[in-house]
Amino acid sequence: MITFLFHRKRLIFWLLRAYIKKRKRTIVGFFLAGILVSLIGFIAFPRILPTLSLNTQKAGIIGTYTIETLPLDIQNKISLGLTRLTESGDATPSAALSFTNSPDGKTYTFVLRDDLYWQDGKKFTAGDVNYNFKDAQITAKSDNEVVITLKEPFAPLPTVVSQPLFRKGLVGLAGGKALAGYGEYKVAAVTPRGSYVSMLTIEGNTRETQGKRITYKFYPGEEEAKMRFMLGEVQSLVNIVDAGEFDNWKNVQISGLRNYHQLVTVFYNTSLPLLSDKNVRQALTYAIPRNFPAEALAFSPLNPKSWAYFAQNKYSQNIETSKKLLKESKEATSTAKMSLTLTTTPQFKDLANEIKNEWGKIDVETNLQIVDIIPPDPQVLLERFKIPNDPDQYMLWHSLQSTNVSRLANPKIDKLLEDGRQTANMEERLQIYADFQRYIMDEAPAAFLYFPTVYTVSRK
Repeated sequence: MITFLFHRKRLIFWLLRAYIKKRKRTIVGFFLAGILVSLIGFIAFPRILPTLSLNTQKAGIIGTYTIETLPLDIQNKISLGLTRLTESGDATPSAALSFTNSPDGKTYTFVLRDDLYWQDGKKFTAGDVNYNFKDAQITAKSDNEVVITLKEPFAPLPTVVSQPLFRKGLVGLAGGKALAGYGEYKVAAVTPRGSYVSMLTIEGNTRETQGKRITYKFYPGEEEAKMRFMLGEVQSLVNIVDAGEFDNWKNVQISGLRNYHQLVTVFYNTSLPLLSDKNVRQALTYAIPRNFPAEALAFSPLNPKSWAYFAQNKYSQNIETSKKLLKESKEATSTAKMSLTLTTTPQFKDLANEIKNEWGKIDVETNLQIVDIIPPDPQVLLERFKIPNDPDQYMLWHSLQSTNVSRLANPKIDKLLEDGRQTANMEERLQIYADFQRYIMDEAPAAFLYFPTVYTVSRK
C-alpha cells in the first residue's frame, strides 16, 4: 500500500514537471500578468471605489441661473468667501483669518488663512482674490494679505466679500474642519443651455462627503419643476412655495423652512399720477388682508433676524381707514372710478385674487395680469424679492437706481440710504436704519406682506 502511494506521487510529479516544461512561457506570462493586474488594482482601487459607491441625489431647483449667479447655498458647498455671515447678518472671518478697516472707511485689509488650497491643488494666496468690484482696487500686499481700497466709504463690504471665490471652471476653495460645511464639494460637470446652466453635478471633496454626488437640474418655473418631479426626473424639489398638491402622496416627504431672505411684497409704481399720492398707497396697503397663518408677517423690509431690524406694526387690515385715506386724496377723488392692474406670477395667483376682492371693498377695480415674465414698469406688482444680507437696501429704494422697482424718489430716504452704507460705526448705523424703516413704512412705496415658508419635497 505504501509502495503504491509512493509510485502515485512520483507519477503526479512527473506529469506536472512535463506540463510546466511544455507550458512554461504561458505560465510565466499569466504569473506576470497577475502581478501587474494586482499592482494596478492596488494603485487605482482607492480612486475607483468612490466612483463605484457614489450616492447620487438629483434635485430640482426653480430659477434661471448663469455660472456667476448660481444659488448661494450651492456656491457655499463648493467654495469659501473671505468672510461668512452669521444668522443676524454679521460678517465673520472665513478664508480670511481676520480683517480691519481704516479710520476713513476706505481701506479694508484681510489677512488670509495659510492652510487653504484650490480644489485643483494650487495653494490659495492673496493674488487669487478676484472679486469684480467697479469702484475698488484689490492689491496683494503679500501672499497672505490683501488690501481692498475704495473711492468712498462702504460699510457693507465685509458682507459683500462673503461671496464665495472661484477660479475659472468653478474651481473652489477647500477648507479644513474649522470651515466645515464650506468647500466640501467640487464641480464634476456643468451642462449649459445657452448662457444659462441647465444642470450642475457636484461630488464630495472631503473625507466626510466622499462618495456623495448631487445633480441639480434647473427649471424656469415651479409648475414645470413639479411635473418633472412627478415623472421621476428628480428625487427632490428644493425651495418651492406651494407643496399642497403633494400632501396626500404616501411616498413623499415634505419639509418646510421659513425663508427670511425673501419677502412677498406688493410694489406700487410711484411714478404714475394715481400712485404718486401717499394717501392712495397707504389706503391700498391698509386694505390688504394679513391672514397668513403659515407665514411670518413682515413689519419692515429688513430680515427680522438682522441686527438692524426695527419692527413697524403699522398696517393691520382696516377697511374704514382705507376709505378715509382715499377721501383725503386729490388723485383718488378726481376720478369717478379707481382702476388698477395688478401683475403677478402663477404661484401668487390665489393671493392676487384675494387682494383684488379686498380692494373691491374700497371701490378699487382691479385687473389681474398673470405672467411668467414680469413686464417693465408694471402698475402694481405682487412678487417676492431677495433681501440683501446687509441692511443696506440702496439698490432697492434709492431714486438713482434702475433696480428701484417702485420708482420711489424720496430725498429723506435717499439720504438715509447713502449715510447707512458710508457709516462704519455700528451704533450710528443702527440708528440710521431704524429711521429708514420708519420712513419707508410711512411712505408706503410697497406693501410688505410676509416672509414665505419654502418647502423641500423628496421621495422617501
